[in-house]
Amino acid sequence: MDDSLAFITYYADADKDGYGNPADSQYACAQPAGYVTNSGDCNDNNPAVNPGAAELCDGIDNDCDGTVDEGCTGCTYELVSFSDFETGMGSWSDGGTDCGRGTLNPNSGSYSAWLRDNTMSSVMYTSSSTNLTPYEEIAVDFTFYVTGFDNSGEDFWLQLSTNGGWTYSTKEEWNLGDEFVNNVRYQATVVIPGPFNSYSRLRFRCDASDDGDIVYVDDVRIRGCRNAASAQGALKSAEAGSRDLRPAGFSMRIFPNPFLDRFDIRITGPAITATPEVTVLDLTGRVLYRNRFEPANQFTVEGLGLLSGTYFVKVQLGNAFLTEKIIKTE
Repeated sequence: MDDSLAFITYYADADKDGYGNPADSQYACAQPAGYVTNSGDCNDNNPAVNPGAAELCDGIDNDCDGTVDEGCTGCTYELVSFSDFETGMGSWSDGGTDCGRGTLNPNSGSYSAWLRDNTMSSVMYTSSSTNLTPYEEIAVDFTFYVTGFDNSGEDFWLQLSTNGGWTYSTKEEWNLGDEFVNNVRYQATVVIPGPFNSYSRLRFRCDASDDGDIVYVDDVRIRGCRNAASAQGALKSAEAGSRDLRPAGFSMRIFPNPFLDRFDIRITGPAITATPEVTVLDLTGRVLYRNRFEPANQFTVEGLGLLSGTYFVKVQLGNAFLTEKIIKTE
């Protein structure tokens, strides 16, 4: 061993957010690929969770400070859309020649979206199908990697339109030398207050100099925050006509909650003789899953195919039902 070499501890950064997993480390004199010196990540499978992230009201410790949803006042985040660009542009449309998707510098998978130069086509924007109307505020999480920028006047922006894309206002900008340097990956979260309407659109825009100045964007999550009481009201409205009655002597527990890909429902009380019908709804009351189970006081729900976010579970027992809020994580 060469005593002149300095050995330090490096930590695995599987989600490439710049923060490492304290449970996975190497002691080395040179930085191994995929490792960083920061050991602060509390979820190395989610680039939106790290000590530099903004805390959201979503049942997750987004900023890794050991406290969940600190400062929340009843506003609950849900996933609006997620785009990893593996099979297309997802919730986004490219502006033309100076925007697209390709295999260079992805954060996850094999593809990312890119913007270059500073032309009318140096943009990517959401369509009318991304409905922001129900939300009090939104959060946009994404990872980016920049190459070729060469002066402090070169930057890129996240913008909002409330008139269908006729005009945009800039909500955040990232400048070379201030918010980033070339050839380094970053994780960003931008919180935008409402109100929003049916004409609201989001847009990334590159403000550089030529085709060699490129911003690569990946794993873009749009989250919407609405009042929890409003969400409960949407659920009840969607279930109008059902008998909103809790069965006498029964209570329900769902675990784990938050869950990853499956959860168990345990009903405490008399033996179940009716066929339980389980329905999963989003916060607008839209039915995403429905299935019947053999009579039992505990059963497993799986194969949902849900994106991360907040949902409601309704268990129908004869002429009455129980409801509970659940959170899907990655």
